[in-house]
Amino acid sequence: MTNSTINYGKLIKKARDSRNLSQKELARKLSVGKSTISNYETGYSTPSLEMFTKIANALEYSVIDMLYFDDSQSKENNLEFPRAVQPSADCYIPYYTPKSIKSGNFEHQKYMDSYLTLPGFMVSDSNEKYMCIKMPDSSMDSDGIAKNDYIIVKRSSFVPNKAVVLAQRILDGEFFVRRYFRDNHIIALLPSSTSEEYSIIRSDERNGEYKIIGFVEKVLTNLR
Repeated sequence: MTNSTINYGKLIKKARDSRNLSQKELARKLSVGKSTISNYETGYSTPSLEMFTKIANALEYSVIDMLYFDDSQSKENNLEFPRAVQPSADCYIPYYTPKSIKSGNFEHQKYMDSYLTLPGFMVSDSNEKYMCIKMPDSSMDSDGIAKNDYIIVKRSSFVPNKAVVLAQRILDGEFFVRRYFRDNHIIALLPSSTSEEYSIIRSDERNGEYKIIGFVEKVLTNLR
């Protein structure tokens, strides 16, 4: 959070305004003086990571929500970071919707909807291939992945056992997000939801019925 390219004051002010709080009211929540909030918002001083987290909590946002806070977030599928928070090493990650995936294939760029612009520090290795999809259902609710969350998938031929993965059914291109368990050639893809709507998928990988695209590395929630 010491990156000078991040305009913390702008982000704090926009988040505060969204909650209809005055600087004095936010300061009271944080047990600091009004001048502290004023100094942050004008750029006279910069909050520490601990203070930035406290501000986010006081405004009922996550730190990720705060970093994403921008007027453009009200536009459908506009996932780009505001320019003020983009470091020099941005990652441009292909973004797909469930509709586009079912009609096409992850391998073909023509089925991609747009790009997600993501700062490199948010993924483990910016040189790796990533993709972003919107979670289509509530099958992984108990694992903290809700319907319509944006998930960042690291495409990989090696998938850790018990990881949450993105899989695609070869026959019709439909995709699933499930917990991955492998025993020799047998693969089980388990939902965390107990709803009967979401069944356990079992497959012999030698049959090629399902393809594992990669594993979920990051979940972005409540994007506006």
